Order: sequence, then structure tokens, then C-alpha cells
Amino acid sequence: MSVFARVLVAVDGSSCSAAAMARAMAIADDQQADIHFVHVIERSRLLVPFEEAERALKAAGEMLLDQAVDAAHEQGLLATSALLVTDGKLPSVAGQILKEADVFDADLVICGTHGVGGFKAALLGSVANELACKSTVSLLLERSAEGAAA
Repeated sequence: MSVFARVLVAVDGSSCSAAAMARAMAIADDQQADIHFVHVIERSRLLVPFEEAERALKAAGEMLLDQAVDAAHEQGLLATSALLVTDGKLPSVAGQILKEADVFDADLVICGTHGVGGFKAALLGSVANELACKSTVSLLLERSAEGAAA
């Protein structure tokens, strides 16, 4: 009996994200679940409101998502993806991920975590922390070996 039928995984190209993606694909394979990759661009992180920079970020995000979907397809998994943009106001990056989880009807959200805490988390915010506080579906936070040392 499958516990999870629809797995959403947030990807950002980091080692923690790669670990989350690998875990998500293993769970999706084991549970015979659909997998949905999401990448969120935070427009407010751009140093200048520059359309060319946003186009470059979108192209990089699409490439990242295409690679994730291709990797899932190579393992025989049914995979889809979505590129989202937030303006730094509401919804936040985590809010966008959770909205997409609702649209996808996910029963598991997987996200890498860098283990940022304390002052750094207060200054930069923590997507993983916000997901943990606000998710209404099961949540798995994955750390890579590099992320655990950070």
C-alpha cells in the first residue's frame, strides 16, 4: 500500500537540493508516486530591477527543472515541473511552494535545508523553517553531507 501518491520537491541547484531531489525520486519510485519539481525565483533578491537578469534567472530555473524532470524520467517516474516567481512580498518562497503543493494536490513536500539558524536565518529567512511552520501536508527536510557541516 502506498502512503504517498504525489510528491512535490523544491529544487534550487544547491547540494541540499540535490539530496532532496534524490530522496524524492527514491520515495516516488518506492511509492509509485507522481513527482512534481518546483523552483521559485525571488524577484526581490535581484540587486536591480532588471528584466534581462530576470530572464537569465528564469532560463537557469527552467534548465534546472528540465534536468530534474529528465532524471526522474530516466528512472521511469512520472514527473512534471513548475517555475514560480515571487516579488519578495506575499507569498514568500515557502508560501509559493505551499501554494503549488496545493495545486498539485501533494501529500508530501520535500525540501533541502542548509541548516541556517540564529542571526543568519533571522536576516535571510529560512524557507525550510517556514515550510515546517505552515505546511498542512507531510514535510521532509533533507540535508546533504555538505549542508550538515555548514
